[in-house]
Amino acid sequence: MADIRENKDLRNLPACVCEFIRGVVKKMRYRRKVRQDVQNELTAHFEDELKEYKTDEERRQKAQQLIAEFGDVKLLAVLLRRAKKRCRPFWRSVVARTFQAVGILILCLVLYVIWFYSGGPVITTNYLADLNRAVRPVADETLNAAPIYDQAIQKIKAVPDEISELLGETYDEATPQQRQRMQQWLRDNRELFEMLAAGAQKPYYWREYKSNDDTAEMMAVLVPDLQYFRRLVFALRWWICTSAEQDRYEDAFSGIKSLYCLGQHLKGDSTFVEQLVGIATEALAAGTLRQILWDHTIESATLAQLQRELQQIVADENFTISLKAERLVTYDVIQRSFTGGLGGGHIIPKSLDRFFPEVTIISTGQEIRARDRFIYDAWAALRRWGYILFLHPDKQKTFRATEQFYDYWEKVAAKTPAELIPASPGTL
Repeated sequence: MADIRENKDLRNLPACVCEFIRGVVKKMRYRRKVRQDVQNELTAHFEDELKEYKTDEERRQKAQQLIAEFGDVKLLAVLLRRAKKRCRPFWRSVVARTFQAVGILILCLVLYVIWFYSGGPVITTNYLADLNRAVRPVADETLNAAPIYDQAIQKIKAVPDEISELLGETYDEATPQQRQRMQQWLRDNRELFEMLAAGAQKPYYWREYKSNDDTAEMMAVLVPDLQYFRRLVFALRWWICTSAEQDRYEDAFSGIKSLYCLGQHLKGDSTFVEQLVGIATEALAAGTLRQILWDHTIESATLAQLQRELQQIVADENFTISLKAERLVTYDVIQRSFTGGLGGGHIIPKSLDRFFPEVTIISTGQEIRARDRFIYDAWAALRRWGYILFLHPDKQKTFRATEQFYDYWEKVAAKTPAELIPASPGTL
């Protein structure tokens, strides 16, 4: 800070007075104009007190006496600064206090943001292990169909591309040449369908879910090769349709049962995607059976036997969608997206880009001006980060909200369509 302008009369005072005045002004640490006024006032005071003394020695002694009466320089500077602050206009005090409050708030905000961003997740539960415990029944490993299906998947992976393309077509869509090619492939790979039939005979299906890294993170769980399950399903459909076309109804109906059991195995407490694939597989089995019964004349005894076997298959089936795996995935995302401890745990900003990517503006076909886009982006960022920093629920509240969400949908999933949509008056 630059020194204030020295009063020209200060040179006429004793050296001890000049040093005293400079020390007081310097230790005030206040605005330049106020320090200049204080210097002028002190200068005038000493001039008035020393004007009746003629000799330098008398002036020096009197000056020392006055300085001693003033007391400590630092204390005097503090008192003068306080006096000047009390004497300033009210509006200036309001402005000063406002700026001080704003400064304190900015400092607190900076410290809060630093604390907010420095937090890390606290991993307390291995939800991947919980999922594996949920899908594993109390049964011997020899009763598990998963190893057999895995062997079948390895075989279907080796299928030539031309056959893979035909698997996606239905029997009716294929040309006679394509049907002939597929029939030959089916005969050469009869072992594959015997393998699927053996898997269908197993009462249980479970697999150990694993993460693609060492963190046991649920979002990184490796799901089964569903695309190859899809190939197996289509291959089995070809086997069923070809068998029925050749009047080998025993093989066709055995394939129907294997196809339906494959769908059953993919359901249960598995992931939601696996359950959807299982439901679709069961629907495909039912639709294929209806088509065979429509296109072919089957003996009544054979149909009665098939009906009994299918009733036995579905007797103990649970048609309710399980949300257990999805619940555990959400729990794991929460514990990896929030801190622990102080305040119940706050959300970690850097986790948002990973688990909850920011939604970008969708163009309506009209060109968006750069200024409008900047305003939109700035306002969106302000709302987003304002909510994250100050309004987002803490970890415990988020957990409770998640529990309530899944509890509600599990109740909904357990109801039949008739219970969800009551019949209107006058309908049967």
